[in-house]
Formats: sequence, structure tokens, C-alpha cells
Amino acid sequence: MTIKTKSTKTKSNDPVIRAAIRIFGTLVLTLSGMILFLDKVFYFELSNTHGFADSQTYIWVLTQSLSPLLIVVGSIFKPYKSAYLIPVYFYTIQLYWVFDTSLKIDDALLHLYALGVVFFTAITAYFINKYFRKAMRDRADKITLLEEMLDLNRFIKDKKN
Repeated sequence: MTIKTKSTKTKSNDPVIRAAIRIFGTLVLTLSGMILFLDKVFYFELSNTHGFADSQTYIWVLTQSLSPLLIVVGSIFKPYKSAYLIPVYFYTIQLYWVFDTSLKIDDALLHLYALGVVFFTAITAYFINKYFRKAMRDRADKITLLEEMLDLNRFIKDKKN
């Protein structure tokens, strides 16, 4: 005797539910970028820093480790593609801080550089996507042409017989 169960991977046809799931994924991606600032926004001392020099360093390393995991979790919920630019922005700021710790959060050039990286990333992704879509269209056109040629060849052979 077999018991049939409903699949747990059913997709909702309700656009509101799909949008809510995508928005949740977008919020998780946003959180993945924002947690990188915890060590710069909140100053508190922990009793156990797990071998790190101070609490801020421990929090920085912890958030650097958690952020990619949140990106992976967020991507499961199919967030809006533009949401991936949020972690890029925050990671760019973090990268600048790695090389120059004297930079402050209100440094206008820091944000301008980060926005430039985000803009460059978005433009690059756009053109790569456009290239691959064109390549897929060209491939589909060639396959269609070959199928039509084979059908025509079959038609000619049938007429001869």
C-alpha cells in the first residue's frame, strides 16, 4: 500500500504570496549587508571575545562570516535581482576600511566610491545578461532553422517516392 503525499515544493500561483516571499529574500539580503556595520555602530564590551583583541574585532569577524550565509539564505527566496547590489555596496565600504581604517562612515568619497562599484557591477551584469540572452536566442534560431531544413528535406524525399 502506498501513501501519496502532496509535495512540499509546491509553488504558489498567488502573486501576492510570491511577492511577499521575494520581499522577504530582499530583506535578508539587505540584512546581510547591514550587519557588516555592527562593529562601527554599536560600541559594547563582551566578556568573552573568543581570543580576539577586543569586542569590535570579534563582532567584525563574526559579521564577516555570517553575511555570506545570509546571502545564500536570502537567495533561496528568489529576491529581486537588484537586491544583490545592497551587499555589494556594503562589502565595498568594508573593503575600503580594510585598507584605510581612518575612514569614517560619513566620508562622502567613501560612499561615492561604493556607489561607483555598485553602478559598475550593475552595468556589467546587465551587459553579460544581454549577451547571454542574445546567444540563447541565436542558438534557438539556428535550431529552428535546422529543424525546418530537416522537415523540408523529409518533404522532398516523400514527394520523390
